[in-house]
Amino acid sequence: MKKVFLFFLSVIFLMTFIFAEVGITDTEIKIGTFQAMSGPVAVIGQSVANGMKAYFNYVNDNGGIYGRNINLIVADDQFNPAKTTVEVKRLIENDKVFALVGGLGTPGNLAVIDYVNKMKVPYVYQASGSSLLAIPPKKYIFPVQPNYTLEGI
Repeated sequence: MKKVFLFFLSVIFLMTFIFAEVGITDTEIKIGTFQAMSGPVAVIGQSVANGMKAYFNYVNDNGGIYGRNINLIVADDQFNPAKTTVEVKRLIENDKVFALVGGLGTPGNLAVIDYVNKMKVPYVYQASGSSLLAIPPKKYIFPVQPNYTLEGI
């Protein structure tokens, strides 16, 4: 898991220089995620969100990324793709996040992946093994998890 976050931070670092735009200021980098904070799989979503918060707090406590603190905004989609769509649009259009990370679940990810790519928002690591997230490749989508076929081998 630590390697995934180190990879994520490396991608953010590179994108900070490539895409210096929405969601990045001299002091902050806004990152969004959608998790099931309530509903039938809340125990998973809450654990994932708490892990992300703990790690980003650690990064922030150690100087952030070139002096910028990571501001993680967690949206509760209740593991419902209709709510995922609403929450991801809010994160991108209202909260103005720079990037998304670790959204939980195949249904929600498939519901928003084309919109996120169309909006040119970098999205690192989708908590889903659907091959539709990686094939065909999408410019702003960075899958990390093996797809279900490879995972089963």
